[in-house]
Amino acid sequence: MNKSLTKYFIAIGILCLLIWLTFFPARFNILNPRLGKPLILQAGDTFKVKIQTSIPYWPHHWQASIQSATDTIKLNISNSQTEFSLQTISLQLPENIKDNKYSLLISDEHKQLSRQGAIHIINKPKDSITIIQMADLPTLSASGKKQGDLQLKKIIQETNLINPDLVLFTGDLAYQGSWAQYYQLLDAMSSVNAPLIAAPGNHEYQGWSAFLTLLGKPYHTTEYGNYFIVSLNSGHSRDQLTYSQLKWLKKELDAHKNKTIIVQLHHSIQHRKGDRGYLKNNIKPLLSLFKQYNVSIVLSGHWHGDSLFDINGQLRNDDWKFAGTPFVVTTAAGAKLRKEYSQSPLHHGYRLIRFKNRILDNFTYDYDGDNKRDASSSIPYNKISVTHPDSYTAIVSNKLNESFENILLEFHLPPNNNKILDIKNGRFYKDIHQKKQRIIQVNSQLKANSKIKVELQMENIK
Repeated sequence: MNKSLTKYFIAIGILCLLIWLTFFPARFNILNPRLGKPLILQAGDTFKVKIQTSIPYWPHHWQASIQSATDTIKLNISNSQTEFSLQTISLQLPENIKDNKYSLLISDEHKQLSRQGAIHIINKPKDSITIIQMADLPTLSASGKKQGDLQLKKIIQETNLINPDLVLFTGDLAYQGSWAQYYQLLDAMSSVNAPLIAAPGNHEYQGWSAFLTLLGKPYHTTEYGNYFIVSLNSGHSRDQLTYSQLKWLKKELDAHKNKTIIVQLHHSIQHRKGDRGYLKNNIKPLLSLFKQYNVSIVLSGHWHGDSLFDINGQLRNDDWKFAGTPFVVTTAAGAKLRKEYSQSPLHHGYRLIRFKNRILDNFTYDYDGDNKRDASSSIPYNKISVTHPDSYTAIVSNKLNESFENILLEFHLPPNNNKILDIKNGRFYKDIHQKKQRIIQVNSQLKANSKIKVELQMENIK
């Protein structure tokens, strides 16, 4: 090939590249943190954001900020590293930032991406915490108005009312797997107040590209103070755990062995003879790791019913208090129930888990009301309701055999600066001033099988 022809092809190549970059600029995706895999941080912390770019080594002029319902805080980029198409930037939080839930905003010269609920500022993590766990969510519709949509909305409303420290979604989050359903799921998940940590199930593989793009790496870890939450992917080939994941797990557990460890994965590890839909491989080394690192509890779903096993694989329908790690299977939040897999009365619901001073306190529910927690029962949904006769009054009805020490109520008021004079049956938590409304958040105690009336008394309000 002569020199003139070579120059011609080089010129054509450069022209094509310029045209491509003009009409198809470099794209990017935020891999971490994000909703389902959030970071729980404190004021002054430095954290890393991982960004996947479409053109390897292409320079981006990043800008970063976090955004709450009322504030946008610009963050300084202290460091940036590039490894082929993966770019990692280091950001530092202000020293005076307050507790809140934030979206992460990353932009370059061409576009901005937002990851709702990716950052949670919790300056004083607690050692006594409450967790809500659910799996096998209702099927969402295109209209957003069918039974599954309303059911998930109600469950999330109850979750926010109970006001847990953490929320775990343990697989089968989007049954049909379409992009539209995942966007609906993200919208619903973003309304959860607490840090939400998600693990995939087998149904996520029906829309695996959407899951990876919108929810990220299928196995990961989250730290909350002295707690270490591990989310595993048991949906590989429907019910398997990969060897590479097992190796990763060993490394993570060893690095955090002094923390209280909680594990969630969609498929149950333990099972009875004749059961189906349990983890099919790497069970012995997995159980060995759980025993070696003193895992506090292992949470699963998939069976659409409640069950409880000990580390030896024994079904424990006699008592939930026993030595060693409990292996807990939680009923479906909205999917079809399966009587043959449930050791408690059939119901849709979620599991409430309490730790006191880093020790597992309880994780079952007194379904029959005999003042004794059942061996495996989770909490049935739709037994708690809140009504607002007016903007300054909330009536909470609890038909559960369960008390809650710190429920969270919201009063949505017109924009004003009226002083709060008193709160009957409640404690002030937060006052949020927005352009179109003022939200006053109040904590209260809710006893089992009770009804309370919480009232705001405001200045200049008759």
